[in-house]
Amino acid sequence: SKIPQKDRPLLDVLYLLADYYFKNNEFTTALEYYRYDLCFNQDRVDSWFPLALSLVNVLEQKLNETYKDPASGKVLELCDDLISRIMVDSDVIMKCYARCHLLSPKNSMICIESANFAYTMHSFCTRQLDILDNMEENLKLKVKRRIPRYLDYASDYYEKAFKLMEAHDEPDEMWLLHFMKGKICEKRKQTMKQCLSEYMKALDMLLEQSAILPKKISYNSPTELSLELLEVYYRIHATI
Repeated sequence: SKIPQKDRPLLDVLYLLADYYFKNNEFTTALEYYRYDLCFNQDRVDSWFPLALSLVNVLEQKLNETYKDPASGKVLELCDDLISRIMVDSDVIMKCYARCHLLSPKNSMICIESANFAYTMHSFCTRQLDILDNMEENLKLKVKRRIPRYLDYASDYYEKAFKLMEAHDEPDEMWLLHFMKGKICEKRKQTMKQCLSEYMKALDMLLEQSAILPKKISYNSPTELSLELLEVYYRIHATI
């Protein structure tokens, strides 16, 4: 039934609770309230986007907990059932991002975050094929088919974010887009020149923002942009 206009402000309580838990990194609780809010406000992109980010965070925690043996620290192989569930979780997240793109097609941050997730899933699928020899054949085919799809998705939305940022003169995150475009060039086995071209653009943009690389980096309180600059330098040297 239609909700009376006088009662609609009450529905924002669900969103505000979700926002509170999200900002305090309590993602599982935030997910619950975002879902409640979307039952009444299906077009609220401010719920769809953090819902997707919360789901990504929960999934990444699951991956991190699964990969390492707490006792030895060694990387463990995932069972087929867990890989299948990760694929299902990925589909849910991608649907959330699809809704975000529909509701806010010119939001560069949504483009970047969805591309970041797709790139993460590309790396995950590639890694599973590399380390698992006894994966069930149908699952192996499913994972194999997703590898280029995730990479194409990431490439498309990094490119879209780049164009949006250029149009709105938002240079701060442009270095990241060049950096990720360089990594995608590597994944696609393009020439060293193409990869280094993107990395050098990322480097130049960080230096334009006065990024510096101190002799010693404190990981608890690093100099602004120093870790980002270090990562770009590492990729340049690793590529060469």
